[in-house]
Parts: sequence; C-alpha cells; structure tokens
Amino acid sequence: MENCILRGYSIKVDNEGIVSDIVCDGSDSIVLAGFCDIHTHGAMGFDISCCTEESLDAISKYYLDNGITAFSPTFVATPIATLDKQLDKLYSLKQKYAVMLPAHLEGPYISKAQKGAQPEENILDEYVEEEHKWFFEKHRHHIGIVTICPSVKGADKLTKLLVSLGIKVQAGHDNSNYNDIMKAVSNGLDGVTHLGCASSQTRRDESLEKHLGLTETALYNDNLAVEIIVDGKHLGDDFVKMVHRFKPSDKIIYVSDSLSTAGMPSGEYVLGDVPVVSDGKVAYLKDMTTLAGSVTNLLKALHIAIEYGVSAGNALEAVSTNPRRYMGLPTEIKVGERADFVVLDKDCNLKQITLGTTTILK
Repeated sequence: MENCILRGYSIKVDNEGIVSDIVCDGSDSIVLAGFCDIHTHGAMGFDISCCTEESLDAISKYYLDNGITAFSPTFVATPIATLDKQLDKLYSLKQKYAVMLPAHLEGPYISKAQKGAQPEENILDEYVEEEHKWFFEKHRHHIGIVTICPSVKGADKLTKLLVSLGIKVQAGHDNSNYNDIMKAVSNGLDGVTHLGCASSQTRRDESLEKHLGLTETALYNDNLAVEIIVDGKHLGDDFVKMVHRFKPSDKIIYVSDSLSTAGMPSGEYVLGDVPVVSDGKVAYLKDMTTLAGSVTNLLKALHIAIEYGVSAGNALEAVSTNPRRYMGLPTEIKVGERADFVVLDKDCNLKQITLGTTTILK
C-alpha cells in the first residue's frame, strides 16, 4: 500500500483542520495517515477502565504525542454488568487528544487455560444469548472488536450476532483447533488477537488426530488479519520476520497491548490488585514468571521492527494503513478531508503530528 505513504511531500491544512493542499517538495520526509492502535489498555499510570476525564486526557495525550492519532480502548475480561457501566461512562467523556475509537473487549468469552494475566474469575466459558445479547445490542456503537475463544460454548451465536451489529470478531486467548476456528471464520471472524501470545498451537484432539491451532491457522489463512506485539520481548525477531514472510503485508497489524505503565519510569507498580514490574519494554508479574503486558507504544514498535529487518514500508503499513483500514478509517491523505497524519524523516523519526487543527512539532 505504498500509495498511502507519501515521500517528499508537504501538506497544508486550513483553519478548520481540513487538508487544503498536498505539494511535492523534494524533501526526504515521509507522510502517512496517523498511527492507529487497536489494542491498548492504558498509559501514564491510568488504565482505560478508570473512565475519568483525567485518565482519558493523560492516556490520549500520550498516544497523540507518539504519533497515535486513533486508538481502541481495550478491556480485559470484565463482568458484563460492569462493562455496561464502564462503556456508558467512557463514551460520555469529552475527547481532547487522540481519537477514541469503539472499544476492544478482550474477553470475557476466552479460555481459562490461555488466560495469560487476565482475571480468571471474570472469564465466561459460555455465551448465553438470553443473558447478554442486550449488552451487545445496546453498545453496538461503543464496541469495535471482541476477542473470543472460538471453542467457547455459544461462540457461533455470539459471532453471528456481533458481525450483524457491525462489530469485528477476533480469535485469541484460545484453546481452539483448526475446525473450531474455521467455523468461526465462516460466521464472520476475521482477525487474530496478539498472534503468538496466548494463541493455541497444533495439537491432537480426543481421537488423537492432529490439527492446526490458532497460531498456524492465522499464518495459513491469508484472509485473517493478525495483531502482533513488537516490543522486543513478547515475540523474537524470528517470529516477527516469519509473520512478515508468510502473511500478506496488508493483513499485519502492530498493536501495543500497552498497560497503564506505558510512558512511566521502570519500577514496581500495581495493576488492579496485581503487583507487576516494568522494565520499560514490558511488564511482568512480580514473581517474573509471566508477562503481564507491554509498555511499548507503536512508534517504538515501528523502530524495533525495522531493526529486525522488516522494510520501513511494511512496518509503516502495520502501524498506520492496516489498522486504519481494519477499523474503517481513511488510509490516504486527500485534499478536502480532515487532517490526520504524521510526518517522519527518512529514518522514520517522528517530526510532526497533525490531527485536525492540532499540530505537534518534534
């Protein structure tokens, strides 16, 4: 999608925040639509579930300062009644900085066996239409993505409902096999949550027949979009390069999966009631046995991917063009449309962020 990345161009924006002119100036600048993070839990000491003006301002300003002009606030497995109140509150708040997209619900219909650092007590092993259909219908405009385990009971009904409401469905935190996953795909599932992290792998079923898991199915199926966390810890350079080798370039989406400790100094923190340790790239449970999540933003992920040997063009697609297209946002910069773009130098260092009438120079 190189046509979405302008090289050697400058852009003029009018007083209303609308692109008024695009000029080829022969510079070494790279201009593309603002970065988009579709999986992030928070930053600057705040979790998105705080649902206050203070927390939203701090989180969204941190994103905008790092080139992320749009983000999907992401919730871990949470009781439906609590999520109902949180979404009502969150989407009543005034937005000042990066644009808050419809939320990403990472659960609660996931596998306890692949829960990672998610709260097990909030995980549901069955979707019961009579109990929870109302929630998704009520919040159809507040929810953009739901991560499910395709082998959860009622997954068929849930997937069909979500797709009918215009909500994306992704597989993740799962113990599924190829047959479970492809059935979900036939019902409209089109993405994979943080591939390689809490995603099932090839194994034998009860009859001892071996089937692909989510990791292999995602690489095999060209139609599935995949999130990957490129923070220098969750996935090694070999895994990141493998994804870029086997997946169509327009199906790869970098996500931060950032916790509230993103943007904060390294040290010890408490997430909810769970003690964690942050080293500036990721957060670990305090006993250092499990990764709790990332603290690396998409700008850093872009540079890590390039250091791994991913081409700048493909890495730029993965932080901008691909997630924006997945969420239905404009991917090209056009005269007459609202300004939403970043400017980088030839080494992909951030020089400018423009969102509407807001311009930040680095």
